[in-house]
Amino acid sequence: MNDFKVTSLEKYFFTFISFILHPIFIPTLLIYFTLNLFSNYFIFNPKYVLALVTLFFILTVVIPFVILILFYYFKFIDTFYLKSKEERILVSLTMSIFYFFATYSIHNIYIHPTIFLAFLAVPISSIIFAVIIFLYPKISMHTFGIGSLIGVLLFYRLKFIFVPNFIIILVLLIASGIVMTSRLILKAHSYRDVIWGYITGICTGFLSVLLAQFIF
Repeated sequence: MNDFKVTSLEKYFFTFISFILHPIFIPTLLIYFTLNLFSNYFIFNPKYVLALVTLFFILTVVIPFVILILFYYFKFIDTFYLKSKEERILVSLTMSIFYFFATYSIHNIYIHPTIFLAFLAVPISSIIFAVIIFLYPKISMHTFGIGSLIGVLLFYRLKFIFVPNFIIILVLLIASGIVMTSRLILKAHSYRDVIWGYITGICTGFLSVLLAQFIF
């Protein structure tokens, strides 16, 4: 494991980074970024965007978090850090169910088909990640999450040219570096775990939107 010497303040900072960029928030960030990027082409009512993002947040963050607490209470998981392969697969599959449910619930609301691909990419990515965990249990969820977010946006950039401002991807690349550093500093993962998580995340995000085109 990585041998980094950090101060208490640095440890708190990187713990904070790991929290605000936790994988559970990535789907909501993806939807928010996607809607804002497409606002250059479509006129959205701000209340509509807020309601849609809030609904997705409740279905993919709040409720799953409550379920995670119940898992801990009933001893399905030993800690919230999900150290074992079985715990990680259980939580990943559970999250996938909620992602499918969230996407199905929002399907009844009219959303432009090109934008809805981002919604479909979320459960697809989650299922792929569950398979990856089965093969590589220690892969970093954090770097996979932010990598998949970049992968989806890169798809839109290359396929539809609907992301004219590359600055958002540049910011995410910088954020990725901070996330990888935080996971190493906190000794949560090895270099291999974070790098492979990031690479497979980007590839999975890109592939998920590609697959979503054939589903929707």
